[in-house]
Amino acid sequence: THGKIVGVDTGNASLGQGLIAIRAAEAAAAGASLEEVQRIARETSKRTRTFACLATLDYAVRGGRVPAWAKTVAEALRVTPLLATFPDGRITLGGALLGRGNLSAKFARWVRRRIPPGRRWRLAVGHANAAGEAEKLRALIVAGRDDIETAFVLPIGTALGVHGGPGCLVVSVEQVPDGGADAGAAS
Repeated sequence: THGKIVGVDTGNASLGQGLIAIRAAEAAAAGASLEEVQRIARETSKRTRTFACLATLDYAVRGGRVPAWAKTVAEALRVTPLLATFPDGRITLGGALLGRGNLSAKFARWVRRRIPPGRRWRLAVGHANAAGEAEKLRALIVAGRDDIETAFVLPIGTALGVHGGPGCLVVSVEQVPDGGADAGAAS
């Protein structure tokens, strides 16, 4: 069958775009109109954030996502910078972790502080040639939490991988709307 394809600027990257696409596909499968699916995708994009922990800033500097001075400062201070998406569509420095060791545990604590309890969440963890660390990161984020309804691990795409480089870990989180996974979809 033939259908209409419509683009929606998610203001997000990689896994975050995937979470938004899944939410839109669920709405379509539930019988929502094209306009309703677009609305749900736009609303979901407002509730979806993506964070990246870079093993090195070399690739982000080469790709123009991070200024060269930031790499020099990060190395001098021995911090691990984090990239983040912002509601206006920017992907830039969003925080930092102290030190270079035990990044999965530090990044997990950092992410957990950004996904407050009392709401429902979907989570995706991505990696660039770091499957074991990504699985460890996922487990640390979901440990003891019953508010994360979905949490999966997969390799990141080339667009983010080229800026993040080998060892890059990415987490996307989507706040599930009140009413659960089908909230906002046509009945």
